[in-house]
Amino acid sequence: MASAAATGDSGFISPLAPVRVSGGVSITIARRDERSVVTRLDERDGHKVRFPRGTSHPEAVLINTGGGLAGGDRIAHSVTLSEAARATVTTQASERVYRAPDAAATEMQVTLSLEAGSFLAWLPQETILFNRSRYHRCITAHMAPGARLLLAETTVFGRTAHRETLTSCFLADQWRVYRDGALVAAEAVRLEGDVTAQLATAAVGNDARVAATMMYFASDAEDRLTAVRRTIDPAREDTGARAAPAVTMAASAWRDRLVVRALASATQSMAQALAGVARTLSGEDVPRVWWT
Repeated sequence: MASAAATGDSGFISPLAPVRVSGGVSITIARRDERSVVTRLDERDGHKVRFPRGTSHPEAVLINTGGGLAGGDRIAHSVTLSEAARATVTTQASERVYRAPDAAATEMQVTLSLEAGSFLAWLPQETILFNRSRYHRCITAHMAPGARLLLAETTVFGRTAHRETLTSCFLADQWRVYRDGALVAAEAVRLEGDVTAQLATAAVGNDARVAATMMYFASDAEDRLTAVRRTIDPAREDTGARAAPAVTMAASAWRDRLVVRALASATQSMAQALAGVARTLSGEDVPRVWWT
């Protein structure tokens, strides 16, 4: 029998309101007997996490059992590392942000907390925006002195295999990184309307369909710049003119941070390029799920 909230005055059943998700995972990792171990794990509303075997430290694989994000969904992930702990966080697959027919935005809130001497690599697979999607992502990191953070996100504007164009889309992406309570990095990106047309301009995307940012916060960030630039553009002896690169990347470093920006036309090319940079910065390969 329909509940009172689902029936009108006439007694007929009214259409159900859209189903909304309010989920996410919360992970705490501590150092125990020279090893990093998971000490707390919470999973909510279709969002789960699994830890593959055979890794040198916990590698959390986030899983969205719903298969994607819809308008009105509210997702909150949090990762806490205690002193000297180490962990990597990724996703089982690309996250898909579907169209929002009622103009309700999908919200993603990520909170990262790192105590002294810890190292977190936040390396999810790409987020794919569908036409008419509305996506608001906010990433906040709090770092104690001596902590290290490798932070990367890749955004795909439309399903490239379907040659989808984003004639109506909204993206608001905000990053905030604090070290010892002081704001040390702030990012804000906002795209709205015909995003494909905006990305086609030289000043915005130069016709790219995939964009990525990777940041490394550590006391040795500036010392690693030369190695990162060599990874991005290794010296090669080519015959004739050099072919245009599949991924356009650039790196800079200052005040204990290193930033890499990248544009590409294909997700696979971007993943391969980012994997090389991540290996240079962390000393380890990206999670295996990137290639499965």
